[in-house]
Amino acid sequence: MTPLEERSTWKRPDPGRNESNESLRHHPAPAHPHPLRRHIGALLASFFLPWWHAPAAAEAWRLDDLAPDWLTISGSERYRVEVMENSFRVLGPGSDQMTSSRLLLAAEASGDTWFAGVELQDSRAWWHDELTPVGTDDVNAGEFLQAYLGLKLADVLKDGDELTARVGRFTLSMGNKRIIGRNSFRNTINSFAGARVAWQSARGVGLQAFYARPVERLPNFLERDALRDNDIERDQTTSGRSLWGIELSALPIAAETAVDLYLVGFEE
Repeated sequence: MTPLEERSTWKRPDPGRNESNESLRHHPAPAHPHPLRRHIGALLASFFLPWWHAPAAAEAWRLDDLAPDWLTISGSERYRVEVMENSFRVLGPGSDQMTSSRLLLAAEASGDTWFAGVELQDSRAWWHDELTPVGTDDVNAGEFLQAYLGLKLADVLKDGDELTARVGRFTLSMGNKRIIGRNSFRNTINSFAGARVAWQSARGVGLQAFYARPVERLPNFLERDALRDNDIERDQTTSGRSLWGIELSALPIAAETAVDLYLVGFEE
């Protein structure tokens, strides 16, 4: 008797015992289904699968979906808890903690040749101790981080390039942000008031020039109690300091090799 015939042999049930358990013990299911069963399963699958469709995943709702095409809205909310033990500060507490929050809301309207935008920053610090060194890198509550007007032109020097110019208050970045950059980790973000002109080719080569004055965050470090209370005070543009620069970015010099060239000046 072949193994297949042995597995398929039928045995008359005995009324005096549980035949189902005995059948499972003495006649286990085959390790591989019969070839005929495989063919029938493939035939049924080829018939029914084209008629079955998985339910489509629901699209994520976005705040930007409520705005018209000429308006872009974005925002983010971030919380961070910091705890320190065995402080290295001689006059500070042995342990310290603080919770910080940062809310960013931005909106930009644009047309064929113009754009205008605003961005609100609300950075606060919570649940800190009396001696916690809360500073302007932690708190800048209810402040306009950006408020600008701009002009944009296409195909100025070559096909596919773009030229933009903006005036007002804005954030600024150069290259990999080692010299000047929009802060990511810190709870507050630097902004500047002035003018910026940028050009970018279709291949990604960029050229920008700017002249601006740093915006001083208020209340400043001399007003510790106001910082601890997250007081709202309008930031001011510094009159005695100015920042200017020129940057040429992503300039190809060899195969898969490009350089950034920049010149930056700070006067006070």
